[in-house]
Amino acid sequence: MNEIPAHNQAKLLEQAKYLGLRALTLVEGLRVGDQKSPTRGFSVEFAQHREYVPGDDLRHIDWRGYARTEKYIVKQYEQETNYTAHVLLDLSGSMSYGAAGKSKHEMAQLLATVLCQIAASQGDAVGLKTVDSPAHPERLLTFSPSTKSNRLKILLNQITALVPGPEREQENTPPLLSTALRQISERQIRKGMVIVISDFLEPWPLLLKEIFEIRARGHDLLLVQVLHSDEIDFPMEGQILFEDLESSGSLVTRPQLLRTTYQKEIKTWLDEIDLSCTRLQATHLLIRSDKPPEDELLKMLALRLMKKRVAKIQ
Repeated sequence: MNEIPAHNQAKLLEQAKYLGLRALTLVEGLRVGDQKSPTRGFSVEFAQHREYVPGDDLRHIDWRGYARTEKYIVKQYEQETNYTAHVLLDLSGSMSYGAAGKSKHEMAQLLATVLCQIAASQGDAVGLKTVDSPAHPERLLTFSPSTKSNRLKILLNQITALVPGPEREQENTPPLLSTALRQISERQIRKGMVIVISDFLEPWPLLLKEIFEIRARGHDLLLVQVLHSDEIDFPMEGQILFEDLESSGSLVTRPQLLRTTYQKEIKTWLDEIDLSCTRLQATHLLIRSDKPPEDELLKMLALRLMKKRVAKIQ
């Protein structure tokens, strides 16, 4: 697990729970809770008027409206509901990059643990799916969503025990993350929140197609991108052998000769992800695995909370 002192982890979790993990789109749940539901009922928050029909509760008749129109109209309200958080955790080989305590995978573990506990603390169901090679079905884990505390404990222990697949894939192996996203979009599940924790090192057009399908099905989408600063800043010097962690490819080069062009390409890629998420009303959060995650994570949660409150006022 990422080398953040235990007391700091506890403080991070406490602050994160206070802010909560708010769904920004209409979700479907099984009980009255903390998130807005597409199901209209007679509780919590006013939504609209409709004509009275026999059998409606007389307590919900708008008598002021009747005085103006001489017609019986009923107030309808938006119900508040819990949601299901489907967490997709990337275990592909590239997630192993980074020194001990600062690898992308360890940061992803920490973020998955924190986000799962936030959702569970709100009474929301949490499920976990892993992104891994189909050649290793024993590591292809899927935990069905549950609100039970014992199931959450098992899930958190499993997250801590997971490690990225060390084996390199064949050239004809289908893109792992795109495939996992497609599997989620094709499942007949209630509208909820899909949280993807990955480095997103696959062709963006492929990922965007699957992300679009998930949003089109009404799910709230949170993309947590974990990268090491080496992958963003390219600070290495001298003649370096680079090996692809997910294939047999390798390259010997002098990073200082490529740095300016590389940094420009990385910025263009990250900007494209940001723009795509903005257009799809999805959330994109970039976390550096070698930096403390507190500021960026809490900022994201606070922003979602603010947007939720503004939406309620409107």
